[in-house]
Amino acid sequence: MMADARTGYLALVVVAVGLAGCAGPESARAIDRICKTIVTGGPACELDGAGLQTPGPTDDSVGFTLDDARLVVHLAAVPEVRGAGLFDISLLTGARQPDMQLDTALTWGSCGARCPTDPSATVRTLPDELGWVTVASALHRSAADANVPYDAKVVFTGFDAFVVDLRVTPTP
Repeated sequence: MMADARTGYLALVVVAVGLAGCAGPESARAIDRICKTIVTGGPACELDGAGLQTPGPTDDSVGFTLDDARLVVHLAAVPEVRGAGLFDISLLTGARQPDMQLDTALTWGSCGARCPTDPSATVRTLPDELGWVTVASALHRSAADANVPYDAKVVFTGFDAFVVDLRVTPTP
């Protein structure tokens, strides 16, 4: 019964956010685009532990609950991590209770000399209500021509949290 209540709560949040942001194709949610990407090695997004993939605002969109779980996003599916400059990763996220935290760890895996060294992991306290949270900032991009391998990934670990969308943007 508890899982059904959590799923219903997240579905309501996802629908509200999705309907608020469905102005046109340019407003497509990045998490949907990334998780649908076909990459060599396996799925672009994986859920590990006591988490749940939930439907988004449309039949072809997704959301995630993290109940002592990890959401793994493989960087091979994220073209924004290639090229010159720095980037930030933000999540449209929240927690069902106060002071819950989300750990974010990025590894370039076996990428080699065309990719930067792995940054330090970060921990962020999540808002009690849905909001954008920058979970990693000023990360170095791989070379534009780098073959980003499947084992290059960003891992979000949380408890009693939900993830509605993800964005990768240039660091201002």
